[in-house]
Amino acid sequence: MGTQNAERTRNTFWEFKVATTLARRGLVSEQQAKKARAAWKSANPNKSTSDSSIHPIWSFERFGQTETRVQDGRILFVGGEHEDRYDPDFFIYNDSVVLNTNGRIDIFCYPRAIFPPMDFHSAILFGRELLLVGSVGYPGERDYKRTQVLRLDTEAMRLSRLETKGHGPG
Repeated sequence: MGTQNAERTRNTFWEFKVATTLARRGLVSEQQAKKARAAWKSANPNKSTSDSSIHPIWSFERFGQTETRVQDGRILFVGGEHEDRYDPDFFIYNDSVVLNTNGRIDIFCYPRAIFPPMDFHSAILFGRELLLVGSVGYPGERDYKRTQVLRLDTEAMRLSRLETKGHGPG
């Protein structure tokens, strides 16, 4: 999705989808979700928020996504998948979403070579770094002999791959 390592993306539709999902979970106010929807509609008066002719439609309703609160109070959401693979909106994401303490939503995209689509992984906070371990991924892209380990700098939001040694659990 992204072209740089930690490409902050401004997309009113994505921000609307995140705000709506987080409002249902009580993490942002309904007012903030309405404000995000109004921003989307204002920028796109002739577009629908659920255009069935476009697949997959970007979604923040995800399975296998991690949610981690970091020391400064921000909440980081990483990866996850939407729907099952038989659904036209099935997609495994390679992004990170930050809910800032002031309610602002930041979405970061990454090149697939740096951050492959990731779902059902573990996230371990270690200082200012978030270690991301494992992933199920797309069926044709799974490597059962190797366990993916990535490091996310929670301040710069940059990702790097960690090389591990020894016998991998798969």
